[in-house]
Amino acid sequence: MKRKRSMISKIVASGAVLGLLVLYTLHWISAPVYAALTMAVLLCFWRFSPKDDNRQRGA
Repeated sequence: MKRKRSMISKIVASGAVLGLLVLYTLHWISAPVYAALTMAVLLCFWRFSPKDDNRQRGA
């Protein structure tokens, strides 16, 4: 189950990054908005990373 969740999170993260790149290249969003969205994606990826789960279990 953990392996499946990890794979799903990788697919979602890569899809989000590709989507942001496409939007940026098409100039549908401005640079500050792009930076904010990128930070949000990175924060979500960091929060749901397996390392975080291991830390919570150990505590």
